[in-house]
Amino acid sequence: MKDGRKRAVFILINFLKSAGWDYDTIEEKLIAWNKKNGGPLREVTLKGQLRYHKAQQKEMLPPNCEAKQYYVEMGVCQPDHLCSKIKNPVNYALRKAQFLRMQEQKAKKGKRISKKDSLSPKIVENKTGNE
Repeated sequence: MKDGRKRAVFILINFLKSAGWDYDTIEEKLIAWNKKNGGPLREVTLKGQLRYHKAQQKEMLPPNCEAKQYYVEMGVCQPDHLCSKIKNPVNYALRKAQFLRMQEQKAKKGKRISKKDSLSPKIVENKTGNE
């Protein structure tokens, strides 16, 4: 990722924390993600963002999906039909996970899954091929 790495760190920390991840795991994932980027951010920048986030008194969701400069313009999201039903990526992830659990349960019971049920997320890697 050439542009938007600091925005991505902000988004990732808020998204992962809102999804229930602990700060140690978030830090590990951020460091691994950062190593994949050509021209990675300095580790002190990542740790500073984490430290700042930990110090905040209230939990903060990542920016809403309508904020195109955070997702679409960075090349990490291509909206699908589920997107019209949600406002925030955390809600997308929760609904998608719930849907996938329901699909697995139907498959275990031998029920046929209809085309209507087969949502396919359009979250993609950015254009450079990095996460």
